[in-house]
Amino acid sequence: MSGSRSLRKANRRGVPAFAVAAAIALVAVVSASAAGAGGTRAQTPNARADEPPLPPSAVAAATRAARSIVHGKKLGGSVDFLGVVTGGPADALLAALKPFESAAGVDVKYEATFSQQSILQTRIQAGNPPDVVFSAYPRQLVNLAKAGKLVPLSNVVNLRAVRKQYPKPLLDLGSVRGKLYAYFSIVNYHALMWFNSAKYTGPRSPTWAQLQAWTKRSAQQGKPPWCLGIESGAATGWPAANELLDALFIRRYGPKLAAQWEAGKLKWTSPQVRWAWRQVGAIFTDPKMVAGGAPAVASTNFLAAGNGMFSSPPSCYLLSQAQWYGSYAAAAVHGASASNVGYFRFPTVTPAFKNLQMVDGNQVALLKNGAQARALVAYMATPEFATLLAASGQFFVPNAAVSTSTYPTPAARGLVQRLVKSKSAKSSTILLPSVLFPVPVTNQFFKNLSSYLQEPGKLDTLLKDMDAVVKRSR
Repeated sequence: MSGSRSLRKANRRGVPAFAVAAAIALVAVVSASAAGAGGTRAQTPNARADEPPLPPSAVAAATRAARSIVHGKKLGGSVDFLGVVTGGPADALLAALKPFESAAGVDVKYEATFSQQSILQTRIQAGNPPDVVFSAYPRQLVNLAKAGKLVPLSNVVNLRAVRKQYPKPLLDLGSVRGKLYAYFSIVNYHALMWFNSAKYTGPRSPTWAQLQAWTKRSAQQGKPPWCLGIESGAATGWPAANELLDALFIRRYGPKLAAQWEAGKLKWTSPQVRWAWRQVGAIFTDPKMVAGGAPAVASTNFLAAGNGMFSSPPSCYLLSQAQWYGSYAAAAVHGASASNVGYFRFPTVTPAFKNLQMVDGNQVALLKNGAQARALVAYMATPEFATLLAASGQFFVPNAAVSTSTYPTPAARGLVQRLVKSKSAKSSTILLPSVLFPVPVTNQFFKNLSSYLQEPGKLDTLLKDMDAVVKRSR
């Protein structure tokens, strides 16, 4: 197997790679994209730790699945596979592909690049697309499918099994005119409310109104309730955008209005979008509500945002962040441990949307209709492949056929039980709005939201600017 191993970093604190599954690479991916490809997207991290060996029984099962796909034949040849996952997670991805290589006799040539969106477009225009892509850009894949550049998967994957095992809303995001062209293989779950269970005394299953009431009481007692840090290099602002503003909008207005917002049909100056901005501003521009006020929010790196929950005494009590934070905090934050890192789902605003949960992730799509590439895409859709990804401790997978016990940590198993295995997961899992905006819009969203937290009086100007960016990006 050949593959890119760029941007590895030693993990001197012993933080498990699973713990930072959307953290350190998020900085690397969005920073490189913003600087080089003009894009900002969240991905799995570069931090590398000692990886747990994959269970032999799971490897054997994956080998059998791969052998069944190729009907016991050695296809030979290779697959040109373009992705964005690097470092330790890339090692885990490549390890999960080894049973396929062994069974099919195919060399998977994996290339990872943070400029994937622009490189893919350039290669397609030059008539030299990769065979398979592991994409973080669902809008680009939909456009490519409409342009006839992707191969429909109806005769490639076991469509009946895929529809049974994967959340329908995620499959819909890879479908055009009723045909499936891409499916999510890994996901990151967003907007969970994290707290120190030994110090936090507030509600643990509140509505937004109930949580606001508690935070106001805490602020009046001289205890800033909220933690936030938005510093992230060229991607500064994403924690407030992805984990707060997106979440508030989705919880109040639901997926239909979110789709209008994402498509540019709902203006940023609309009352609905303005409401979400004002909710975020009312909290994070008030030094009584967030430790250090707006200046501290701007200067605090997102990885350090929750440290105050575990200090003595605490300097803040609640952090909205994606699923990676629980394992990360337990391993890397002083005073935090697996026993005192707690969470609850983002509070309900409108009852009808209380079960909605936001994700982003990577989709698998087929660009060349060769036997080797078809077999690889079919293999990556199987629960056996997904089981290897989960067992590595590097990824969350949306395949409901993967056993919860596969995940190596109690925190991961608990999150999977709630986010993947719950009865509502198949119908209530939707993509993060920021991922579906055109790239220039997402970039400006992060920048303008960061500016708003420092100068809330400029809200009207910043929202009008967002509408102008949307107009230019069409």
